[in-house]
This record gives sequence, C-alpha cells and structure tokens, in this order.
Amino acid sequence: MAPGGGRRLVLHVGLHKTGTTYLQSVLRANRAALAAQGVWVPVPDVAGVPSATMAAWDLRGRRSERSRDRRQVGQWDALCSAAARSPMPVALVSAESLSLLTRRQASRALAGFADRSPTVVVTCRDLGRVLVSGWQESVKNGAVEDWSTYVARVRDREARGRDPGRGFWLNHDLPAVLDVWGHTVPTDRLVVVTLPPAGAPAGTLLARFAEAVGFDPSPLDTSSARANPGLGVAGTEVVRRLNVRLGRRLNGRQQDHVVRHVVVGGLRAADDAREGLPAEELPWLTGEARRTVAAVRHSGARVVGDLDDLRPRPDPRARRPGSATDRRSQRPPWPAWSSSPSATPGCGGDPGAVTRRGSSPKGCGPGPAVPDAGWTSSAVGWSPTWRTTTTSRRGRSAPTCAPAAADRYAPVTSPMRDRVTAAAQVRTSTRS
Repeated sequence: MAPGGGRRLVLHVGLHKTGTTYLQSVLRANRAALAAQGVWVPVPDVAGVPSATMAAWDLRGRRSERSRDRRQVGQWDALCSAAARSPMPVALVSAESLSLLTRRQASRALAGFADRSPTVVVTCRDLGRVLVSGWQESVKNGAVEDWSTYVARVRDREARGRDPGRGFWLNHDLPAVLDVWGHTVPTDRLVVVTLPPAGAPAGTLLARFAEAVGFDPSPLDTSSARANPGLGVAGTEVVRRLNVRLGRRLNGRQQDHVVRHVVVGGLRAADDAREGLPAEELPWLTGEARRTVAAVRHSGARVVGDLDDLRPRPDPRARRPGSATDRRSQRPPWPAWSSSPSATPGCGGDPGAVTRRGSSPKGCGPGPAVPDAGWTSSAVGWSPTWRTTTTSRRGRSAPTCAPAAADRYAPVTSPMRDRVTAAAQVRTSTRS
C-alpha cells in the first residue's frame, strides 16, 4: 500500500514550452471541479497556499535576477505543508522549472511529501516547434541573437556549455530529465505525455494529461484557459532590437513588466505573420528526435500519446524565423530609418545616399552611434531611432545619413504600429 493510505502526489515537471501555461490555467480555473474528483491543486489566492512556481524556484535556490525580491524563500516547505493539510487523496503540483532539478534536488522535492506516493508526469513536444518558440522566448527574456546565430549555437555540441545553447538544452533535453527522475521514482510511476501535432483536435492535450494524472476532463471549463502564444515575424524582431537598445539595463522583474507584459502583450494583438520551422533544419533535428525517442523507450516510462508526435515537421504556411532581420543590424550601431528626408541633414535626405553595404556617400563618413530619444515612423513601420555623428578634419561634429530601409525590412501592419507606439512610451526606469 502506498504511504498515507493511498494518498498520491503527481508532479508535473514540464518541459518548458509544452502547453504548461494552458494546462496550469485550466487546473487553477477548475480547482472546485477537480476537488470534487479528489484532486487538490495549489492556488496562490487561497489563504496559506503558495505558488507552485515560487516553490519550485525556492527548491532550486533561485532568486529573481538583480532584484531584492525574496518571495521565494521558504515556499517549497510551505507547499509541502499545505499538501499535507489537504484531505484529498491526490495532490497535483505543476511547475515546469521542476524539470531543471538535479537528482539531489529531486530527492529533496519528494521528501517533503513523505505521506504521499509520487508519480512524475513529463510533457514533451517535437524539437522543431520547440526550437522556434525557444528562440522567441529567449528574445522575450532579453536575448539579442538573431535566428541564424541562435540555431547555430544550439546545434553545435561544442557550444552547449554556454548560452544560448546551454539554456535551450537545459530546458528541453528530455533524455536528461528522464535520467534525473528515473533515478528518483520507480519506472511505473514515470509518465511521458506527448503534445499532439499542429492541427490536432482541441482538447487533445488536456485529455492526454488527464489520463496521465487520473481524472475526468469532461466537467472542466476551458473557456477561460490562458495560453502562451508566440510572437510573429515582425514582433520578434521589434523585441530583439529593443533588447539591443536596452543593453541589459533591466533586472528580471523589470524585463518581465516592461518587455514581456507591456511590449509583447501589445505585439501579440497585432496581425503578424507566424514563424515556423524551416526545412533546412530538419536533418539535425530529426537526429535529435531519434535520440529522444530512444531515451524514452529505454527509460521504461509509460507513454500517453504517440512517440511519432516527437518527429519534427516543417511548416510550409509559416514564415522563416528571423526573416525580418537585417543582417547589418547584428553589428552595432545597427541602422535605423527616419520618417522624412529632413531627418538626414547634411546629406540632402537622399534615401539612396547609403548603399546596401552600409557605406556612406561622399562627405558623410562613419562615426560613433548615439542612441536618440523616441521612436520614429517610416513607410514600413516603427523602429527606435539612432543618430550618428562624424568628426570633420576641423574637429567639428556633423550629422550623417540614416539609411532608408523601406526595401529591406518586413512591413509592419497598422495594428502593430499602434501597439508598438504605445509600448515604446514605457520608461526603462521602472522600479522593481
């Protein structure tokens, strides 16, 4: 008999970007319906119940980056105490950062639930979709690498010890996660849930997750479920350039508020082209998928879904990630464009005065870039503006041309333009 007279603990440990936001929002919104089935879900707005996310951070010893936020301290022990007080036979804890635990931390996690028999559920997704969403997520978190640089570093095994390759594989290396939890719980209590491929019927993921946990999903209301949708082609590029402009001046909480909530929240409402996996990435991703499937089979974990769902597939209806990126924008100072010829005094405002290779016309030599205040419009959208100065032979400064980029940047639609304009007013001096 299991400890505690049949009382169970179900740890949903992620992985990241595998529908966790959607599942967690469904669980929180339906805690009463789940309680009727004997499933306890920790909801922070209930007195004395901590956030599972904060508790997982505390278990790992993590704190908010460059912030005095100490809300995580003691949260894992508080979560264990709240679960012990619950009379319900099943305690369901979902936090994707639990996939980052070491073996020692995983053992400590289960030790706090000594009165319950543990089951570990791992949700996973094909690496093709994960790669695209992983790049977008890194950009939302402040990264400045373009798509090509990001993929090259993730793919290079020699570069996996440093970011962004390190961050990607820490979050998405299913074989490593199964190795940790396979040494912590018996094989028959390790469950792998595969995400259905794009275009699958709505509710498929929830049905698979419910089967793994052991509850009936039919009474649950999913109308208010919250997802974590990705950005589009232009939106991702806007955020990436904003990160360049900010230069890591925001701490973790400020980045979340200013960029993830305000800017990204506005860009998601825009009509933007969706990004999808390019076909040229299939060969190496398919090899990684074979390694992943072999590891799942070797672990002996129960599989809910189909392992064929982990095979990466190209998306012919989507745009290539990073297709709005101007290659010259990777070398600071990155070019900007202006709303009128008057913005380029000294060069006659000629849009053709700067060549595609970035060379300047006669009399307008290169100089150091200085960030200018505000954002300016162009025929194709909005971008942070920069001004450059050159030093003449007499030691005087004179403004140079800013290249017109109407033929080099992906167009930005009017709804996105309005959103970005509003988001750009947020000051980077946001208090933590």
